[in-house]
Amino acid sequence: MVEFDPYATLGVTRDAPDFVIQAAYRACLKKYHPDQYHGADARQRTADILEAYRLIGDAEARAEFDSAPSGGAYRPPPPQPVRSSAGIVEPQRFPPKWLVPAGIFVGVVVLVFWAVQRQQPSPVAPPASAVATPDELAAPEPAPAPSATPTLTALPTLDTILAFKSPVGCDMTPATKKLFTHMVRLDQTTYAASQGPAVTVPGFAAQLTPTFSRNRNAEPGMDVRDVEATLPTNGLWHGFHVSKIRYRFMEESSFWEMQIRFLEPPAKLRTALNGLGFQLPAIGEFRKFSSEDEVSAGIGVEEIPGGSALTCGSSMYY
Repeated sequence: MVEFDPYATLGVTRDAPDFVIQAAYRACLKKYHPDQYHGADARQRTADILEAYRLIGDAEARAEFDSAPSGGAYRPPPPQPVRSSAGIVEPQRFPPKWLVPAGIFVGVVVLVFWAVQRQQPSPVAPPASAVATPDELAAPEPAPAPSATPTLTALPTLDTILAFKSPVGCDMTPATKKLFTHMVRLDQTTYAASQGPAVTVPGFAAQLTPTFSRNRNAEPGMDVRDVEATLPTNGLWHGFHVSKIRYRFMEESSFWEMQIRFLEPPAKLRTALNGLGFQLPAIGEFRKFSSEDEVSAGIGVEEIPGGSALTCGSSMYY
């Protein structure tokens, strides 16, 4: 039996970085998606791509695969795929490898805490000199020092800066679209992206400078150029705390995403935005609001580290 090679299936080399493997996985899924590819082996190709991603899609699984002896030994069928918060089909692994050591660690901590509590001395009454007098009890406590962290009411309001003409279709105003797209400069000759200039945003004392990254993986028959820019917009939008906005796209492709990130949990954000007319599906899912020959666009709320995000984008996953 011929040994299954996930690297060859995704069209990447064995020393390719993780982000290249993830980009190749998306590109292969898009290329052989049933809406685009009508060959008789469409199902098998899709199954091979998912199996390849299960084996080398993250650092832990990849290290386990690379260290395993070769020889084409029988591999069990992949587990049932699940949908991640970004809308990408990923293999399900259960139970996680960290579950057993984590349980042992918690048990040790509980035993140590119990032992310390048993050794605590019995409470002793304070000396008479330490007891407060009635005059001392009546004295007011000193006022707490002012906090360096600004309150929510002190944050600038972003309602007019991040505005939607039609929430149902994720249709932003021209000024809002400009705020996203001007985080990146795009050379109209080479289509190469670079960092955009600092921008003046109403309500902020100083100009805001976007962060920028561009990752490229050029292989025979594949050229992936992934661009991402973020802008720190620490303010309030419809009562929610916005941390930043994010603009991502792939050069010379139909893939793009515009995202507003919040500090609040996704369930609370989704409920409030649906009250504003966004018509959002379940958390982690995307509702398709437009479709062209090869591209569909969607909107959804997803959980991210530290909070949640409202994402509008164009991708085969929506």
